[in-house]
Amino acid sequence: MANTFLHPNDTLLNHLFPAAKPKILQITKSERTICVFRVFFDAEPFPGAPKALIVHLESSDDRTKPALFKDVGISRVAALAIPDYIVPTLAFGSYKLGDRPVAFAVKKFLPRVVPLSNVWSELAISQQEDIMNSLHDIVKKFHFMDLKTKEVQEVLFCLDRARFARDQRTPYFQPYLLEWIKTHVDRNPLLTFEERDGKIRICSSVPELKSIVMERAGLQLLEAYTYLSHGNLEPKNILVRPVCRKYAPAGYEIIAIVNWQNASLMPSAIEWASKDNLFGYKGSDAEWYTLYKTKLRDLVPKEEEHYQLVMTWRLIHDAWCMLASDKVENEFRRRWLIREGFELSDDPLDGWKRVNKPEPPVKIDPRREPENTRHRLLVELENERVAREPRTVMGRDDEKLEKEVRRDMGLLD
Repeated sequence: MANTFLHPNDTLLNHLFPAAKPKILQITKSERTICVFRVFFDAEPFPGAPKALIVHLESSDDRTKPALFKDVGISRVAALAIPDYIVPTLAFGSYKLGDRPVAFAVKKFLPRVVPLSNVWSELAISQQEDIMNSLHDIVKKFHFMDLKTKEVQEVLFCLDRARFARDQRTPYFQPYLLEWIKTHVDRNPLLTFEERDGKIRICSSVPELKSIVMERAGLQLLEAYTYLSHGNLEPKNILVRPVCRKYAPAGYEIIAIVNWQNASLMPSAIEWASKDNLFGYKGSDAEWYTLYKTKLRDLVPKEEEHYQLVMTWRLIHDAWCMLASDKVENEFRRRWLIREGFELSDDPLDGWKRVNKPEPPVKIDPRREPENTRHRLLVELENERVAREPRTVMGRDDEKLEKEVRRDMGLLD
């Protein structure tokens, strides 16, 4: 079977680097539609370029723009607020790699940096707090950024014509926010959307989900608190570098925020609520979440409209989870939150609070590496169920294993 993973070839390298040939090329990520590689040169690969670069490739069809396009565009806007924390893009464009159209971005290579996710759990509490305080200061800078300048508007308009208006006198977010809420509600059969007498009502057909009532005028207030939001500020998207201090323990400092393809203009309440909605799924870090919610809480305004928006986004998420209650991922999340001792606070801005001592984690049998994420989730759930039984489930058929797990969860008769 032919290898369909995306790789650079000599023709592409000659196109990107006409003045020099790479001395070393290291592929760090290769998938069907994405490739990331480092290149090192003895001479400048093109005028003004450093001798160490990192290249991102992404293939796509003619109907959709590659996420790399948005990552580069939004990072240009973000650099206006935090220029010291954006990796410079030195070249960007498209190219025909064989019969596949690809977008490419050539960026400066940053030596001695690692994703924060690689070292977060090893840091002392004081070091984690230093990192989070720095992140607080970075995010706060977006609150003072003028989003209606011509430079910002032009970039955002090109990225999403449906959302951003050229006319700076036109409220460019509030109509989209209403449409965004209505679209998500209309797609869910458990929820109904109603706008009448200046009020927006989101009603639920099941008693477990509480209805929400918002003032239509409140959306205008939320427009004043609209910022450029990264959309996924997690340790994997934060690059850090080790630092040595003369009179303090060695630690790490934030060097760059990367992967801006999920960024958008939104009230801070939406990203705040998204943290709660995604917490507990695979890859969640309890210490990161708790510290994030503690240190950055003051960046969420205290007006009632922000509380209502948090509750609205939580209601939409919970309704979808209820429809997909038979999905292993959702059941894994429920069990993980119980095991870690978290309960949802009555205060919308508090989110999940640890009220019980965490239980010892259940490890996966290392004798077989799970073939995919779904199998790994099944194995972890099954291992939780039989943690104290002297047997292993690692060699079972996935379909049979899933039926046993679901039967144990009460999802099958």
